Amino acid sequence: MPTLLRTSATALAVCAGLTLTLVPAAGAATPTHTATPAAVTRAAASSTGLLHVGSRGAEVQQWQALLNRIFREGAVAGRTVAEDGVYGPATARATRTVQAHLRLMQDGVVGPQTRRAVSGLGFATGVGGTTPSSDASQGDRRLHTGMRGADVSEWQRLVNTAVRLGRFEHAPLSQDGEFGARTKSATVALQEQLEITADGVVGPVTREATGWLLEG
Repeated sequence: MPTLLRTSATALAVCAGLTLTLVPAAGAATPTHTATPAAVTRAAASSTGLLHVGSRGAEVQQWQALLNRIFREGAVAGRTVAEDGVYGPATARATRTVQAHLRLMQDGVVGPQTRRAVSGLGFATGVGGTTPSSDASQGDRRLHTGMRGADVSEWQRLVNTAVRLGRFEHAPLSQDGEFGARTKSATVALQEQLEITADGVVGPVTREATGWLLEG
């Protein structure tokens, strides 16, 4: 009889052990659908306010209108697009055309850098711009000798626009995005004409004064 009891106890212990190992498995979370890389990309673009193929809405329509104004004014040679608020292949091609003109990455995606550069081109050529993106303030960094980037190219373009309009007398600058000695010299000369601190550094005061100069 004691032997039978020991056998029964052992069996119960084994069953209990099996139950303990099965309970967590039964309660495990069921596998969820894994997002595809394309879905992740679209979600990231949406969260950062990027415009790309597939985007829709008023913001896309504003972008298309700006591209068309730039093309019609001859600031950039390109084909106009339908202002329908749908970011399709034609809008992507038009965006790449302007990106190439501004020496930006030609990916057809409208991010902060493309917005700032193209909007700046719009203002510089008198066709207007777009509403700044949430981090447009990054495009207002102080520019000085040794710096590079689209904002430097934009500044060189503004200086050349002032020259072209006859509001500033200076040799045109190379719009290469490099703030070298010639860009500094032109900046100093422009600041002297505007009667502001002539330090060759492009800050908020210089930008604002130059804007007033261009508006005439």
